[in-house]
Amino acid sequence: MVEGSSAYLSTVDKTQTEANIEAKWDDWYVKGLSDFIRVPNLSPNYDAEFLTNGKIEECMELVDNYINML
Repeated sequence: MVEGSSAYLSTVDKTQTEANIEAKWDDWYVKGLSDFIRVPNLSPNYDAEFLTNGKIEECMELVDNYINML
């Protein structure tokens, strides 16, 4: 199937997708985003040690752990 074709789009179950998001919204999506933004992974404009302080890696590991929880 070609992405964007009606055959491709008809395989998506909107009701099931909405139910999945609703079931995981508070305990997965909101919690994950909250955990992610708590890590002070800013930019070189605010943190001279941005590339060496391990915060980028901490955020990457956090995202990886959340994805693997699915």
